[in-house]
Parts: sequence; C-alpha cells; structure tokens
Amino acid sequence: MRILSLDYDPVYGNDATRAGFPGDLSVFDYDVTIWDPAVSFRSYFNPYRQRYKSLPSLSEHESVQIVADLRGGEKSSANS
Repeated sequence: MRILSLDYDPVYGNDATRAGFPGDLSVFDYDVTIWDPAVSFRSYFNPYRQRYKSLPSLSEHESVQIVADLRGGEKSSANS
C-alpha cells in the first residue's frame, strides 16, 4: 500500500512518502493520502491582511496562486 503524507506529521513507518504542498506529486498515484490543509495553506495567508467575518482574507495574488498550485504547479501571471 502506498501512503502519501502531505504536510502531515507524524506518519509512522518507512512506507509513507512525505511531501509538501505545492509539490510535483499526484495524490492519484497513492492508495492513501493523509493531508493537513491548515499547514499547507498557512503560507498563503498574510496575518496583517484584512479579515472578513473574523477569517483571513486572501489578496488577488494569493487567490490566483492557490488555484495554480492546486492545478499542479501552473505559474500564475502575477509571478511572470
């Protein structure tokens, strides 16, 4: 069984592949994926940015970058 640990620790044993988000691995290549989205998306949120209903609000650049990273690492036009 192939296990992917995506921004999640601890996964015990040597059978798990550890990776960060974004990365070049596909979750579809594994039988089980354990993911901690709070860790993955932490880098996208600026703690000094405005909040909406007490929740962090993304800038236009951050929003585009998350979508690009979810699609598999496409580069956003903001980085060009």
